[in-house]
Amino acid sequence: MDWFDRLQARIPDPPVPGFDRPSPPAAVAGAIRLWLAASLVGILAAATTLGFRALIDVVEYIATGEAGSLVAAAMKLAPWRRALIGAAGG
Repeated sequence: MDWFDRLQARIPDPPVPGFDRPSPPAAVAGAIRLWLAASLVGILAAATTLGFRALIDVVEYIATGEAGSLVAAAMKLAPWRRALIGAAGG
């Protein structure tokens, strides 16, 4: 008996049938599902980010009447309105 046979003899059988390693096709299918799920989550995260930025632009336009540069919009506002927007959390 060589060293490999002795090593294999020391490795116990799985305690419950069916809990061994998955077959290669099942492992590949699981990896593909994982990559597809990760891609879907990435696409949804990007869409959420773009939607949030668009919402910020809408709120900025409603609050200041200007779209684009927030600094330029703030410079055009009256001082009391700048203080009001800042106090409101903007």
